Amino acid sequence: MERRRATTLRDVAERAGVSKMAVSAALSGYSGNVRLSASTRTRILEAARQLGYTPNEVARSLRRQRTDIIALYCGYGYLNASLPFLSEIIGGVQEGCDEHKKDLLLHGVFRGQSVQDIHLACVSGKTDGLILNAAPQDPLVQKLAESHLPVVAIIDPIEGLPSVCVDDAQGARLTVEYLVAAGHTHVTYFKRSGLPTLVSVERRREAFLNCALEAAITVKECGINDVSELGDDLIRELVSTGFSHEYSAAVCWNDSVAYALLARCTKLNIAVPRDLAIIGFDGLGTQLDSVMKLTSVRAPWANVARTAVALLSAQINGESVSLETTLPVEFRAGNTA
Repeated sequence: MERRRATTLRDVAERAGVSKMAVSAALSGYSGNVRLSASTRTRILEAARQLGYTPNEVARSLRRQRTDIIALYCGYGYLNASLPFLSEIIGGVQEGCDEHKKDLLLHGVFRGQSVQDIHLACVSGKTDGLILNAAPQDPLVQKLAESHLPVVAIIDPIEGLPSVCVDDAQGARLTVEYLVAAGHTHVTYFKRSGLPTLVSVERRREAFLNCALEAAITVKECGINDVSELGDDLIRELVSTGFSHEYSAAVCWNDSVAYALLARCTKLNIAVPRDLAIIGFDGLGTQLDSVMKLTSVRAPWANVARTAVALLSAQINGESVSLETTLPVEFRAGNTA
C-alpha cells in the first residue's frame, strides 16, 4: 500500500491561490511584513483544513530555535519508572511539563558509551534544557555545567548549576525531636557507605549527628552500601530484649534501607517498634504500608521535579534563577517507631 504524501505549504498555497509566505504567516499567527486580509486568512485556514495540513515541527523548531522539549537524565545507571522514587520524579517532571507546555524526553541508560558521547547526546539540540539527577562527581556534570544548554539539578546540589533540593537538615532535626519525645537515648544510624558520596545524604547525616549530640542521644553509625548487607547477625547485634536496652531505635538514610530492615526484623521475629524502632527518610510508601506503615521523613520529590521544570523554563526564556531552591519536608509518624 502506497503511503500518502504529506501535505506541504506549497499545496495549501496552490489551493488557496496565495504565496507560501502568506500561508506561513496565516498558519503561524505571525504576519511579519506580509499583509493579509481577514478573508484571505480565512481562505488559507480552510484550505489547510481541507488538505489536512500539519506543520513540520522540525522546520518550525529550526526557525524558532526552540523545540519546547526538555529532557530528564539520571546518572545512576537506571531509569525504572516502577521504582517509587523515580516514579515520583518522572511524574513530577511530567506535571511540570504540562504546566509549562513542554514535551518530555527521557534519556535512556547510555551503557558502554563515553562521557563525551553522552554529553553530545544531551546537548545535540533535540531539547531546550535538561533536568539532571546525578552525583556532583559525575564527569558528565562539569561538561553540562560548562555547556550552552540550560540545566537544573535535582536532589543533590551541583556547584554552578541551579539546583532544587529538600531540606535534609530539617528532616534530621524533626527525627531527633521525635526520638527525644519517645524516650530513645541510644540510636543506630544506618549511613550510606558506597560511592559516589551524595551531598544530600551527607547533609542529612551531619545534621542528624549534630542534633543528636545537642539532645544527648548516643549514636552508633553503621555503614552499608546495599540492603543485602543487612544480614541476620547484624540485626541480632542491634537488638536485645525490652525497650529499655541501649540501642532501641534505628534511623536509616532512606526508606529503602528502612523497609529492608523491617523485613529482616519480621523474619527474625523481632517486634517493631517494641524491640527496635525504625525510621526512614523519603516517605514514598510501598505495599508494605498496608501491613505496617513506616515512620519516615516525607520529602516532596514530585514537587522537587515540578519546581525544577519551572526553573528550567525560566532559564530557557532568558530569566535568572536562584542557584539553590530548598523545599521543606515533614515528619510522618507510622507504626514502626
